[in-house]
Amino acid sequence: MSEERGPAGKDHTERLPLRPRSIGAAAPRGNDVYEFYVRARSHPSVLGRISGAFGRRNVDILGSHSTVSEDRSIGEILFYVELAHATVKAEDLLEELLHEADVLEVKMAPKNRRYLEELAFPPTVDGTYRAMIFPTEWWISLAEMMCERYGTAGSALLHEEGLSAGKSLAVRFRDRVPDSDRALFRENLCLASQAAGLGLVTIEPTEPRDGDASFHLVVREGTWGDRKEHSPKEGQFLVGLLRGAMEKIHGKEYAVTGLMWHDDVLAFDLVVVLPSDSLANQGEPASETPPGKA
Repeated sequence: MSEERGPAGKDHTERLPLRPRSIGAAAPRGNDVYEFYVRARSHPSVLGRISGAFGRRNVDILGSHSTVSEDRSIGEILFYVELAHATVKAEDLLEELLHEADVLEVKMAPKNRRYLEELAFPPTVDGTYRAMIFPTEWWISLAEMMCERYGTAGSALLHEEGLSAGKSLAVRFRDRVPDSDRALFRENLCLASQAAGLGLVTIEPTEPRDGDASFHLVVREGTWGDRKEHSPKEGQFLVGLLRGAMEKIHGKEYAVTGLMWHDDVLAFDLVVVLPSDSLANQGEPASETPPGKA
């Protein structure tokens, strides 16, 4: 997230169009590619010193990923490096890194043939929640199978599972976001969906503009990828997840209306359910409409 200050002194934030992160080493085969895992004390200069150690030995850094512990005392950095033109062997480079100030642990693995990440397992969310990574096609196949085999019941099950997941997701924000700042809650929900690979989500309030009675949600580049043929049922888990998170954030029950597809864009509305209508809407998946302009 980048920040810039406008002419009136107001802070503005922008969602950056970052390249997707690859879990494989992007380098030609046979070029002495290695994965280095470095665990170090989290000091401002430690990353620069480690990168400098690679540079002094003519090691080409192909990619890196860094994170810090919850208390910010420990940093963990994953490097993909190429040693084809290096002036040192991988084993000697490991020893040199171990002698750098603040470095606590260094591991390495050759990546010419085993080219996927292994030292950063397991992937986590917020440092505590373990996650799994698999192709979106697998998830699409599972959703299609459930809808084809169980019909409306399968669609409803996907929606209900998403509803539960969304409420759990919103709970994780509570220790970092004030309960009164619901707009910030919604922004974090969009970013969490993007980070999890669910899609680029935008949430805009409709009338009343300053209230929480209804919202328009749009999802681009979702789990369905570049496929042009899809059923609205495939998006029921994501629709349920966003609905569940919004209900937890706002403390209201919402109904899903106007679910539409246009190319690879999914759009729908969340409208607050009045108490008299709540019982009638329990357990019903999002209504589906023919594809239209999102």
